[in-house]
Amino acid sequence: MIGNALQFIHRLIVQYCESPVSSPITWCLGIIWIIKSIHALYKMKVKTDELVAEKEAKEVSEAIKDLDILTEKSKEENQDIRTLMFENLKELKEFYVICKQQIRKSFSAAMFSCFAGFMLFVLAVIIFLLGGNNSASFMAGLSGAIVEIVSGLYFWMYRETSKQLAKYHKRLEATEKYLIALQIIEMLPEENRIEQYGKLMDYIFENVNKQ
Repeated sequence: MIGNALQFIHRLIVQYCESPVSSPITWCLGIIWIIKSIHALYKMKVKTDELVAEKEAKEVSEAIKDLDILTEKSKEENQDIRTLMFENLKELKEFYVICKQQIRKSFSAAMFSCFAGFMLFVLAVIIFLLGGNNSASFMAGLSGAIVEIVSGLYFWMYRETSKQLAKYHKRLEATEKYLIALQIIEMLPEENRIEQYGKLMDYIFENVNKQ
């Protein structure tokens, strides 16, 4: 019983593939399926990115608010160097978040482009195997190749932005480390502060070109 049903389904598929309307229908269904799939995935990714971006924006806003308080406190105490470092740290945090958002967008665009190009290649193979229009198969394959090239450019942008993010991260770490060192030095006895300030300055100038 099951064997007869499978044979019947097989005959229907063969008859459909051999029919003159199979190629146009397959082409249209394939395009619709690709568009729907990419659109659904894109909406999911955009929603996820929006939630992450909102969380990051909130965290950065709170961090900048704290830095503003510390900056005002430093101004009141006439600590020009620390004020400048707090201002620098605030800008670095803002740039860091911007870079993270650019990385996320570049990666999403690269992944979707790669997926779209792959599906166009698959569609080209399906059209060719079903004996459809060779021109349609060629155009689908060519479109897939162009989309994959665009995807490669997006991946290149992702790599370059990641490098920039790493630089900002190092700068953030260095600035925060210097601020902590300054705070510790200020807790030392007054007779030891000048010596420790000098050591800190020597360390900063020695490592400024290595960061």
